[in-house]
Amino acid sequence: MNKKLAVSAFLVAITMPLSIVLADEAQPATPLATSTNTTTDNQWQQDQDVMQTQRDQNNQSMQTLRDQNKQTMEALKEKRQQDRCKNIGTRIDTRINRYQNGLKMFQNVFGNMQTRLTRLATRLQTALTTANVTDLSKLNQLNTDLGTLNTKIQKLNTDYAAFIATLSDAKTTTTTCDPTAVTTGLSGKFGEARKNVTLIQQDRLDIRNFFAKTIRPDLLAIRAQLPAKSETIEPAETTEEHDSSHKAMTTTSTTPTTTEKKAEDQDQQ
Repeated sequence: MNKKLAVSAFLVAITMPLSIVLADEAQPATPLATSTNTTTDNQWQQDQDVMQTQRDQNNQSMQTLRDQNKQTMEALKEKRQQDRCKNIGTRIDTRINRYQNGLKMFQNVFGNMQTRLTRLATRLQTALTTANVTDLSKLNQLNTDLGTLNTKIQKLNTDYAAFIATLSDAKTTTTTCDPTAVTTGLSGKFGEARKNVTLIQQDRLDIRNFFAKTIRPDLLAIRAQLPAKSETIEPAETTEEHDSSHKAMTTTSTTPTTTEKKAEDQDQQ
């Protein structure tokens, strides 16, 4: 009996600690473990937020640099365009001044030629009267042809002035310095200017041919009506006008040189 009681007591002594341990394991996690996990999650989120903030700041800095670089490039491009327009305008001004001087020279040369021819016609009329020549048809024809010559010279002056005006218009296209407007404007105006140059060349050739084939024969025909030794006019005087006029019509050029044409092409680009 005592042995049974002792065994039962021993079993109870062993079973009770095990029951307590098993009961502890069956209980949920303690509040301390839960608090630790929550703290870890919050720290991780904070770290992520800090990193995201840094990334946003870096992206903003990069965008700012890109914007600044873009503005700098646009400013440089604008400056280059302005410098280009200024250089084009300067080159056009140089040509305009040169061609204006050429126009003045044309006007002086042909103006002097007209004056001398008019004076010569008057002297020829006096010589015919002095020589008692009654046939004045050749003299009248000379006066008519001189009027035609004056018209041709006036056309040359007009075409030359139009040529200079076209160059002035070409310079105007560089005022706004819009790339498209400059390129299109210069291309159109330089094209017109080249047409004006062609007209000027034709005008000069027309004047030269008219003088050689019409005016000079008129002078020689009138000279043939005069006595061999006329006190009013020397025999060589009729050819003197031809020589001086021919020189005037061949020593002045308005055609742009090859270098100038290349410069015009570069201005249009």
